[in-house]
Amino acid sequence: MARPGNLLVVAAGVVVGAWLVPESPLMPGSSVLFAACAAALVAAAANIHNDVVDRGIDAINRPDRPLPAGHTTIRKSWVAILATVVGAVVIAATISTLHVALVVVIAGLLAGYNMVLKHLPLIGNVIVGVVVSTTIVFGALAPAPNVVEVGTHITAGVLVAVLFAFLLTVAREVVKDLQDFRGDAAHESRSLPHTAGIRNTQRIAWGIVAVAVCIVPLPYVYLGFPGLYLVVVFPAACFLLVVLVTLARDSDEAGQVHGYGRASTMLKLSMVFGLAALALSSPSL
Repeated sequence: MARPGNLLVVAAGVVVGAWLVPESPLMPGSSVLFAACAAALVAAAANIHNDVVDRGIDAINRPDRPLPAGHTTIRKSWVAILATVVGAVVIAATISTLHVALVVVIAGLLAGYNMVLKHLPLIGNVIVGVVVSTTIVFGALAPAPNVVEVGTHITAGVLVAVLFAFLLTVAREVVKDLQDFRGDAAHESRSLPHTAGIRNTQRIAWGIVAVAVCIVPLPYVYLGFPGLYLVVVFPAACFLLVVLVTLARDSDEAGQVHGYGRASTMLKLSMVFGLAALALSSPSL
């Protein structure tokens, strides 16, 4: 229910954010590693809460998940949610009050998303994009001992990483709405495919991915990133181009189920390779 794979991506985003800041303390026991743990715990709480709220929809879309399959109970799920949120706050308190505030705000946004915002067209998708991209800021600020130093930790590389993560997350959330069309319809969801139509939703996702493709070369062209960046980011660009081809196809929802799943996976891989390229080739290192 916590989605371990997603938690690793969240933790990696925190580390990348710190890595893009000059002289970040990336050693065992550092504030960066604590920040990664706190962010992962918040994400775990949100994922479990999502399964609790969406258990009816998941019974149709994903009947193999723990709650619909009867592998756990709602009570145990709430215990896990409480434990992970408290753990995140306690760990964030060892870093700074700013990180505690970010944990509380992000947890609140994700709870609101699970209960209400996810059913609003595009708004819920944008909220998830904001939360995921904030993990990079969360990591970038980990080495800052006080608020005065915040500005010096938000470098150009951090801003590019935030924008890239935001765009790909929003695109992936829109694609997942397409993938979940049948289950959402059964529960009268007002997700984007149900309000704008499947084809228009594909166009919106296509446009967001196209913007992401356009910003891929910017770190090399304008920010002084070396050729290594282009080498590492190349797979991400290839994945994004495949997603564009998938979303450009005309098909009904039944014929596109597998295509949407593949597009969602490729968007996640694109984010991984894109952030890795930024981290491994940052001129600030």
